[in-house]
Amino acid sequence: MKNKIEILKLENFPLINEGDDIAEIILNSLKENNISLQNGDIILIAQSIISKSLGLIRNLSEIEVTENAKELHKKVTSKAKPMGLPERSPELIQMILNESKEIVKSEHVLITETYHGFICANAGIDKSNVEGKNMVSLLPSEPDIEAKKIQEKIEGELKRNIALIITDSFGRPFRNGAVGVAIGISGISAILDKRGCSDLFGNKLQSTIVAQIDNLASAAQLVMGEANEGIPVAIIRGYEYERRENSDIKDIIRTKDSDLFRNSNLKYFEEILKKRTSYKKQFSNKEINKEIIFDCLKLAILAPNAHNSQPWKFVIL
Repeated sequence: MKNKIEILKLENFPLINEGDDIAEIILNSLKENNISLQNGDIILIAQSIISKSLGLIRNLSEIEVTENAKELHKKVTSKAKPMGLPERSPELIQMILNESKEIVKSEHVLITETYHGFICANAGIDKSNVEGKNMVSLLPSEPDIEAKKIQEKIEGELKRNIALIITDSFGRPFRNGAVGVAIGISGISAILDKRGCSDLFGNKLQSTIVAQIDNLASAAQLVMGEANEGIPVAIIRGYEYERRENSDIKDIIRTKDSDLFRNSNLKYFEEILKKRTSYKKQFSNKEINKEIIFDCLKLAILAPNAHNSQPWKFVIL
């Protein structure tokens, strides 16, 4: 094991436009920064410049808003305003819906599952470091492929074996603040499986799996920053890893069935309701939010119905 890990940054990196060759620009920037790549170096690239080079910048003023997005906008805004959070326009809500496979949670913020399988706020759509008031960037549709293209070109030019990680920043449940995460990789495994290894006292590790690409992305974020630093590319040197030719970002994504925090309560109540035909409870004078009532009604229709020929009718008193 090497005795140090270095994080190098590429300064004076140019602004990126659609059609720009990211690999070529990195090669030129390496020369300007007097940095020579070594075997085993890991290049980390901010998602924003990948999206810009691919033309994944959208003008929200051109988005047609559906009724579903308008209703969702009202709900999110009503919860965000009391918390002092910025309002998201109906157009942005619509774009989030367009880029989402599923809305996981809709409160003061929208937590979604993207088509890649990422669980994140706003489907990864970002306004930061995008020029123009109504302009936003979208996530690349195939980030692993984009990472591999850049990696292969740089390796071909410099005759060095490297890995490449495309990074973004996600918030985390139960903790404040965003951290760097990997959304695309090439040349390195997503996870480091330590199960079966021994600890300092000879105990066999039973469940230790290290999210090494996210650790590396977070480390690089320390120099890449989140605001006007202008450092979209960093290099990590000295981290030892096994090279992997067919790396896949999906290896780090927890499956829906094994996720304790997705739909577990809903499934629990669904199973209970399916077994009961009626519930008798005392009335309360407590005021109930209508949204809670509507959620309960969605569950109620799952219960066995002795009068299947009769349409559902609900009265809110």
